[in-house]
Amino acid sequence: LVLAMISLLTVLIYPSYQSIQYKIQRSDAQNVLLSLMHAQRLFYSQHHTYTEELDEVLAYAAIDQSTDAYQFTAQACEGEAIQLCVELSAIPNDGEQLTMAYNSRNQKKNW
Repeated sequence: LVLAMISLLTVLIYPSYQSIQYKIQRSDAQNVLLSLMHAQRLFYSQHHTYTEELDEVLAYAAIDQSTDAYQFTAQACEGEAIQLCVELSAIPNDGEQLTMAYNSRNQKKNW
């Protein structure tokens, strides 16, 4: 009886737990994207260009990228030079969540 109750509670609670974890991971990734964009803008103010090398901008802001759920990238906006526009992406490691993107024109995708 006890085992059956524990199994039932697990079945009922686990989906809620997964949903909360998903929201926390997305929120963390959004915060990292915002911080990376702030660092990119500081980098731009000194070098008059954005950069695809995230290591170069990390010196401009204290950014904790320690999330196992996402990988972060930077690239020139589609059809633009990196000097004019940068797009940052948070790519999920699990393949189930959508890739989020944020560019220097304050446009957000899958936010």
